[in-house]
Amino acid sequence: MNQKAQVLAKNYCYFIDKAVTPAHAVDEMQKLLKLYEFQPLSEKKSWKGKLKKGGRYFVIRNGTSIIAFVIGDDYDPSCNGFNILAGHTDSPCLRVKPISKIKKNGMLQVGVSTYGGGLWYSWLDRDLTLAGRVIVKERTLFRETLVNIQKPILNIPSLAVHLSRESGENLKLNKENHLVPILSSFISKEFEPKIPNSDHHPLILMGISEALKVDVGNIMDFDLSVVDTQKSVIGGALEDFVFAPRQDNLASCFISVKSLIDSLDDKSLKNESRIRMVACFDNEEIGSMTDQGANSTYLANIMKRITKSFENHDFDVALRDSFLISSDNAHGVHPNYSNAHESNHQCQINGGPVLKTHVGGKYTTNLISRFLIRQLAERNQIPLQDFVVRNDSPCGTTIGPITVSKVGLRALDIGIPQFAMHSIRETTGVLDLLYLYRLFLAFLQDFNSISSELDTLEEIPFLSQPVLNQNDDNDDNDIEDIQIEKDQK
Repeated sequence: MNQKAQVLAKNYCYFIDKAVTPAHAVDEMQKLLKLYEFQPLSEKKSWKGKLKKGGRYFVIRNGTSIIAFVIGDDYDPSCNGFNILAGHTDSPCLRVKPISKIKKNGMLQVGVSTYGGGLWYSWLDRDLTLAGRVIVKERTLFRETLVNIQKPILNIPSLAVHLSRESGENLKLNKENHLVPILSSFISKEFEPKIPNSDHHPLILMGISEALKVDVGNIMDFDLSVVDTQKSVIGGALEDFVFAPRQDNLASCFISVKSLIDSLDDKSLKNESRIRMVACFDNEEIGSMTDQGANSTYLANIMKRITKSFENHDFDVALRDSFLISSDNAHGVHPNYSNAHESNHQCQINGGPVLKTHVGGKYTTNLISRFLIRQLAERNQIPLQDFVVRNDSPCGTTIGPITVSKVGLRALDIGIPQFAMHSIRETTGVLDLLYLYRLFLAFLQDFNSISSELDTLEEIPFLSQPVLNQNDDNDDNDIEDIQIEKDQK
């Protein structure tokens, strides 16, 4: 296996294991960006005089979404746009309810809500725990922090096949009744008086307290997700797979941020006339209609604030000069279920990134964007694959159509192939991570030169003078011919 691919995959696994929730993912990304001298910006404060050519910056919203960008040394705000890599930080999971305390049949259980469209049967019989965001009291102030109770404190047992034949075949889970994690078999009464919060089991609060080293009484509120404690691994006989949770879509987030950082060699940035950007949104799995989701003004606002921070800016021109890659994992052809895939578009794991096309608008890829990315891939010797869904199969969507319809950008949809999308544990290819990294790096550094080589219909100027029909002496016919030619143009 390619050594560079192995190193990249190991770093990716480390990131996945740290990024147990969207907030943890953003925290890991901002730590990485800070190591390379990216400066944090606040949306609540003016950026006047803060942004400089050659500068590196990032903005975090809600703690679960992040936009990072680099301004080229030769940036011209009157005409030059953005090269944007976009993904999402969230994955299907179980979220703890505001009142989660359940006692049933001698067991302590935790009430949860299903977030997104998960393969929920894959959550059964796993070693689970809790992670997320917590608000704690510190003297007279309050602080938001992150927590990961790394011990396997939860489990959702399957029903024995002896008690229901459907447990072995034709399994049907009721999401309200059958996905309730078990926390403990009993609790000592001595804990009850010490913990006044009655909405959650004291054992949960004690777990948070132990992980954060704060008093239970100083835990004011929290937003927790159920997560798997099993670590990510590189597997397969040839070590060519990554077995890990949340790969949809942390693969895109990790590769995007790494590509942005690695694109910043001195020569590349010195000659850069554009802005290189990574945008990782939250809440894609539930429709993106949140303040930190792609279906908000988040991206447009940041782009506008950047452009208007410089003199002689023209945001409208810069917008149409911009290009966005919506990166979200694709479906690799499953050898046990190959009939689920369209026969001419069966994408192989480790066969390269997948261009996703949908005539119904579920993806943004079109003639122009498809041609440009293929040119870029060909010049950098990166294999690409094509995906369309079967006509008799449903199709999900991505942040791509949502973002471009909100902002007005040229775009395409791409992603690495994977197995078991939305399972608690998914499979991707080690080589595909490297292919995607090389493609994103080339996009950030070289895409503008390729884009400038193509004249599209919207860019071809109209002829200043109409072409007259010189073989016809009838003036009326000449006028009619001119009108027809104008209409055709």
